[in-house]
Amino acid sequence: MTIRIKINRTNATWIAARYAASWIDERCKEIERHSRNMVRVRSGRTLGSINRGGVTATSRRVRGVVRSDSPIALIEDRGTPRHWIRRKRPNGPPLTFYWPKVGHWVQFNRVDHPGTAGSWFLTGAMVTVAKQHGMEAKVNTFR
Repeated sequence: MTIRIKINRTNATWIAARYAASWIDERCKEIERHSRNMVRVRSGRTLGSINRGGVTATSRRVRGVVRSDSPIALIEDRGTPRHWIRRKRPNGPPLTFYWPKVGHWVQFNRVDHPGTAGSWFLTGAMVTVAKQHGMEAKVNTFR
């Protein structure tokens, strides 16, 4: 005796997409964990803003999102080149900050900032998890 079970193409696609969505969600959880461990500042807005944005599935693609809504997330992730920091208004108060190198508070009208190296806390986590699971990671580099 033989029993045959058939599934139509629409249902097969839906089942595959559902499985893929679950798998992608697990990878997004891993990326979120890695990102939280890689961010340099262990408290504050950037660390608190790392979250999964959900998984969307269509018949052709399943996409998961891990993001940071912090306004400085891109700066923390990619770093900054050398740049000038100026006071907000031409006749406004000077820039005031504690400078550990000289050991006291200083004031300047402008500062030649040496830039910062990026921690790659989001993109680095994505690449790490992708390699662990045999996936290819594509990182958009924009500024």
